Amino acid sequence: MQRAEKEGLPYQTLLSSILHKYLTNQLIESDGVVRLLDMMKKKA
Repeated sequence: MQRAEKEGLPYQTLLSSILHKYLTNQLIESDGVVRLLDMMKKKA
C-alpha cells in the first residue's frame, strides 16, 4: 500500500494496473508481481 500512496492511487487500482501489465507482458518491474501476490495473500 505504500507504493499506492506514493503513486497517489487507491491500492485496488494499483493492483489492477500491475496485474494488467503482467498479463499483457508490459510489466518492466518484475518484483511488482511478487508484491501484488503478497498483498493478495495478506488480504485473503
